[in-house]
Amino acid sequence: MKKVVLLLFLFNFLLFFIYDAVAMVDYIKYPQIWKTKEDIEEGCKTYIKNADELLKKILEVNKPTVENTLVPYNEILIYLNRAGLAYLFSEVHPDVDVRDAAELCVQDINKFATDLSLNREVYDRLKNINKNNLDYETLRFIDKTLLDFELSGVNKDDQTRQELADLSAKMVLAGQEFDRNIREDKRSIEVTLEDLKGLPQDYIDSHKADESGKIIITTDYPDADPVKKYADKEETRKKIFIEDMNRAYPSNDDVLKKLLILRHQYATLLGYETYADYSAEKNMLKPGSVIGEFIDNVVYIAEPRADADLKQLLARKRMDNPQADAIHIWDRVYYVNKIRSEDYKIDFQALRSYFEYNNVKTGILKMLEDFFDIQFKNVKGDTWYKDVEIYDVLKNGETFGRIYLDMHPREGKYSHNATFSMITGVDGYQLPSGSLVCNFPDPSKSNDPVLMEFDDVSTFFHEMGHLVHHILAYRHKWISLSGLSCEDDFVEIPSQLLEEFACYPDILQKFAKHIQTGEPIPADLVNLLKKSDSVGRGADYVMQQMFYAALSYKYHSIDPTNVDLLDTMKKLQAQYSVYPYEEGTYFYASFGHLEGYASRYYTYMYDLVIVKDLFSVFEKNGIMDKNTWQKYTINIIEPGGSIPGTVMIRNFLGRKYSFEPFRIWVEE
Repeated sequence: MKKVVLLLFLFNFLLFFIYDAVAMVDYIKYPQIWKTKEDIEEGCKTYIKNADELLKKILEVNKPTVENTLVPYNEILIYLNRAGLAYLFSEVHPDVDVRDAAELCVQDINKFATDLSLNREVYDRLKNINKNNLDYETLRFIDKTLLDFELSGVNKDDQTRQELADLSAKMVLAGQEFDRNIREDKRSIEVTLEDLKGLPQDYIDSHKADESGKIIITTDYPDADPVKKYADKEETRKKIFIEDMNRAYPSNDDVLKKLLILRHQYATLLGYETYADYSAEKNMLKPGSVIGEFIDNVVYIAEPRADADLKQLLARKRMDNPQADAIHIWDRVYYVNKIRSEDYKIDFQALRSYFEYNNVKTGILKMLEDFFDIQFKNVKGDTWYKDVEIYDVLKNGETFGRIYLDMHPREGKYSHNATFSMITGVDGYQLPSGSLVCNFPDPSKSNDPVLMEFDDVSTFFHEMGHLVHHILAYRHKWISLSGLSCEDDFVEIPSQLLEEFACYPDILQKFAKHIQTGEPIPADLVNLLKKSDSVGRGADYVMQQMFYAALSYKYHSIDPTNVDLLDTMKKLQAQYSVYPYEEGTYFYASFGHLEGYASRYYTYMYDLVIVKDLFSVFEKNGIMDKNTWQKYTINIIEPGGSIPGTVMIRNFLGRKYSFEPFRIWVEE
């Protein structure tokens, strides 16, 4: 799946109480990089202790004001945000002992934050702050904070609050176990050189056979994705797809069931019918039932196109195998790629020669500098792994943030592609920092230039959209208005909009240079690439994404006590996906978004609908138009969570968003 993007909502597991939970607080410019188990334990303990001391001071207040209550409350969140670095280290640190210590830290943060969210005395003090003459952002911070408390159950009786606290702690443990099982279950297949017919020569050269002639292919992205896309032998594609879909099974079968039951119990204790309803409370699409309506609306638009796509894919497969009666999940990428290659005369393997990893990295950073009027400066500093790169982010020569690029796979590391918001920027307290965690081919593992698939280039654009959003939305004094604190179903807009620029000659020709000749990628080739992207759009992309969205939503919109996870998935796949269920596969066990996004996987397609409308403004004015980029930055990126998402969209468009550009895109 191209857009496996797990954006870190740092405290998503805290269930809306603290989304970007970040005294007398010392000012920090850069995050503290914990390198050992002891670093984690001491750092976590210190930050939570500092937060607890501020909490005690709030509870001593008799007449609450902004200065004696709201400011220290904000500082509590800042300390929790700094401790929240543990979430990143639990996913990427090369030392398993450090990862384990980081998981324990996350549990401690959750306990403190949950207890705080259920503290009626703190809630009452915040609620009784005099709101007269307060500025808009302060009022919004108060309102959002009070809603967070209420959604945590602060108004419930003592027994119910204790039950909610217990459930919250159990959900964190279950979520961590679910993620850990996926991260640590790297599988592999054995193949021969003949099985890899169709793969690029540089791929084959980097996968040497052992003495018996066997070649090991793992489920890591750089290993598995080229096989899915290029292997001519169907059995080879099938084997790697099956192993990939079955990661974390059976270990996550019971874990996911437990997590769903805990979430349902939590939501119903708070008075919601389902967890999907609870989860939607602070989003643009609500109540939960509206999510189902959105999914069905998209399906209504895409089904005719998907039916035509499936016929086209099956017809192409029958050219190879006249007896073929179905397009299987392991055929989808391969035959979409075949049709794009043949109908549009694009050699996708040769296309890779324009996308050498270091050129792509440098080019995308330069592109972002031009778009957002910022600068990236490569610097030295502490990291959690030797290959991680650091860049300070500057504007007019002044540093206002830092990014870390952790770009290649290794043992025990998070296995997809994601942005982790390490420190949320708060004006006067701390500069923002974030990390890009990807699994692209590693130049250090080869003597030859490392070439990227165009899909990986597009993913790079996507994740940098998240990272720039996090960094640029920092000039707010209240932490839950900064960074990625917008609605959960708004957060994919900046990332998906940036992807729109990945297929334009004016963009790609700045850095896509042929590895041998140095010539920029031909404009005609880029235009063909853009046109060919329509192949399989209804079947392979939109309907498949709606299957994932429906699975995410359905698991959280029913009582899961007696739910059959596999049977539910089979029924939804038959309803939404054009590809048949393959016996013996358990995709839900490795569907990591079920932990991070819960019922909200629809966000990707919902935000794409909005992005297609936003992007029409760039198409009209010119994709490099400075005024349009400035307007976009001011209205969509910089506000963070200080303005509702619907208002940000209206401010940029001058109207409510329309479904029409999306419909045209699906049907083109």
